[in-house]
Amino acid sequence: VPGVAERIACEKYNIPLGSHRSSVLDGELLQWADEVIVMDRRSYDDVLEMSPRSEQIALLLGSFDGSGEVKDPHGGGEEVYTHAYRQIAHAIDRLMEGGNDSLESHSDG
Repeated sequence: VPGVAERIACEKYNIPLGSHRSSVLDGELLQWADEVIVMDRRSYDDVLEMSPRSEQIALLLGSFDGSGEVKDPHGGGEEVYTHAYRQIAHAIDRLMEGGNDSLESHSDG
């Protein structure tokens, strides 16, 4: 259940959380995935440890806009969530502008 800060920040960006459910990345999902895009270096390293194949498909979201890592806002206040959402939106915009070429050029992690 999202906290108050998450709900307020999501409302600013019109992000519906009603049907959102997180899931844990496992070996089966990793085998299925073409790319795995993570927010921070810790998550990136965790994915790399799961499978040798991960090295070819794991990407840092911030690499698409040059920001590097997107810090996990969990436990932060509204300002922290708003900043993270802005970073995520900007990186996704850059990713979408580049399409598949963008994914391929960032596959080195």
